[in-house]
Amino acid sequence: MIQLSEEAENDLDGMDNDVYIRFRKHIDKIAAMPPRRHLQHGVPFFKENVGQGRIAYLVREDTIYIMRCFEHHKEYEKWLGQFK
Repeated sequence: MIQLSEEAENDLDGMDNDVYIRFRKHIDKIAAMPPRRHLQHGVPFFKENVGQGRIAYLVREDTIYIMRCFEHHKEYEKWLGQFK
């Protein structure tokens, strides 16, 4: 099961239609396949690369929580910096 945070919904709402479709495909991919890339350094998130963008998500039991969707890598790096 996939749940989007309010921030992730806002991120997706602000995207162009083509970019939005690309992110939705990756969200479906995350739902179908087990998580792969865990962020290290004590950060509890996993990430999925979407071109230059990133999706940050948590996995709890049988639910995947999409926390944020970043259209550009720099936005993702800035957000990740708050955890280091």
